[in-house]
Amino acid sequence: MKFPSRTDLSHHGIPGTLLLIAVLAASPCLAEETATSLERLDTGREHMTHGRFTEAAESFEGAAQYYAKTRNDEGRLRAMQALTEARLGLGLHDQAIIELKQALAMAETKGDRRWAALLQAQLGNAYLKSGNVDAARPLLVTALAAARAQQYPAFTATVLNDLGALHRLMHDNAAARDVLDEARHLAQETNDNSLILRTWLNAAALALEMDEPGRAYEMAQ
Repeated sequence: MKFPSRTDLSHHGIPGTLLLIAVLAASPCLAEETATSLERLDTGREHMTHGRFTEAAESFEGAAQYYAKTRNDEGRLRAMQALTEARLGLGLHDQAIIELKQALAMAETKGDRRWAALLQAQLGNAYLKSGNVDAARPLLVTALAAARAQQYPAFTATVLNDLGALHRLMHDNAAARDVLDEARHLAQETNDNSLILRTWLNAAALALEMDEPGRAYEMAQ
């Protein structure tokens, strides 16, 4: 899941970009370390794209450690969120859950509702992947309410997609069909081809599971 916006840097009316340039110019070592941490995030994302989850985790963990050392909470949350995605890719559900709880506590302490919603959704997804639907459900429901309030189609579609998977695990196919259909339609409003494909595949798989091949065929048109 991509987070919709980035915290703006500013100080006493000085534009964030100018402030950052001034700080980095005065501190060459800091500039080098900051550049390295950003490179680690970019490298980690590249590894994720190619399914290299171990290498991605190493890159994200290095970035998270740097941001923790420099008390950059925004950067640390970004790195930790990315790190837990890599952990889940490796099947390390328990470790991802521990780290997501830490990141969520940090976001809640900061009073950052958007980050809290994103991390609740990812924690719900982690519980879902671990098979703990009882722990996943309240997190996903809370995250969905926040996503709707933010009017962020990609985030809403992602949470609905997970709720659809949860309902299928609970053998409530009627509820799964409703949320997966909504997820599929919302995904169409985004430019995220991966999200569009995921929501379509899940909705089509459910239609076939419910013995509705005609409905699955209509979705493919």
